[in-house]
Amino acid sequence: MKKIENVKKYVEELRKESPVLHAEKNGYVLARIGMEGEVIVTYVSDGTLETVNHVKRDENGDLDVVVTMADPEGNAIVYEDGRVNVHLISRSVFNQKYEDDDHALNSQKELLFKPKGGIQEFAQIKEDVSFRAAWGEEQVIKAGSFLNVTNPNDVYGIAQEEFMQTYSIIDDN
Repeated sequence: MKKIENVKKYVEELRKESPVLHAEKNGYVLARIGMEGEVIVTYVSDGTLETVNHVKRDENGDLDVVVTMADPEGNAIVYEDGRVNVHLISRSVFNQKYEDDDHALNSQKELLFKPKGGIQEFAQIKEDVSFRAAWGEEQVIKAGSFLNVTNPNDVYGIAQEEFMQTYSIIDDN
């Protein structure tokens, strides 16, 4: 596994080596407000531990959002080993990426949200890598997975199967 020390530099090299994919999120999520200090462990469909993260408050005092991959009917997507893909998103990023016309996000229960859309850029990686993600924790991504390179200050990985389940490729320039 290659340890990436400088993610921005790694992404620059990826952009030179292969085309950037343009894709739009189409996957639903169940979401709830996290509890301060709550530990969220993220596994991907092949059982790989992707990252460990802790719910924290942002500069506005808002707690992170705990999201679980779901189908359009609001059922959590369960992997063969019985796990679900659960991860954290800051409240501001969540509000930019997801919407629900009928419900307000609350801490009592999970509610179903759909992506707002918007084309994003991705680079597919050819080797297993680990790096410190924007949220400050290590993220492990296997070869064939994708890095979201839309914002150079917020690069993060998405395992290949999860990417295919939750994004529609627009083009592969």
